[in-house]
Amino acid sequence: MLHGIVGKCYRWCHNKSLGLLVLRLALGAFFIGHAVAKFQNLPATVEMFQGWGFGAFWAYLATGSELLAGLLLVLGAFLWIAAALVVVVMAVAVYAVTGPNPMGQPPLLHYIFGWGQNAVFAAAALALAFTGAGRWSLAAWWMRRRSGSVECRECKSDHGMGCNCGSCSEHHGMSSRSEMSAQ
Repeated sequence: MLHGIVGKCYRWCHNKSLGLLVLRLALGAFFIGHAVAKFQNLPATVEMFQGWGFGAFWAYLATGSELLAGLLLVLGAFLWIAAALVVVVMAVAVYAVTGPNPMGQPPLLHYIFGWGQNAVFAAAALALAFTGAGRWSLAAWWMRRRSGSVECRECKSDHGMGCNCGSCSEHHGMSSRSEMSAQ
């Protein structure tokens, strides 16, 4: 009984797609929430951006970028676009908002509540862009629809999105994604 419980926990705790889904949903919800808050009080958002030296156009662009990035992250589609939007918005936030410690906080607090938080959001978005959206995403659904789903008997990976076990060529005698998809 204990072996069965540990085995199930191991499979769920080492599930790459589940981890990517949690990260995508959390990061996407954060940016959607920020965008909605800015849209709900657009005049104040424009005024805030003007106080930083940006015009109204940039307030609309940043708000729209946050909303689009959040939606793409939640859906798990076009993650490179979402990551680029997040990185640019966070870079501008570091430059305009946190800058050279405008509140005179101690260095550690300035890092934690200033540019450190923005750097973490940008890094998380880039990590998602590099790893992909995972099995539970619009991108994976589209790839399965286009190329068909071939599941590896060894690692249970969906070869429509590529296999991560590193030994599929050994147990399938194949070396490329197209050969695996054609099986």
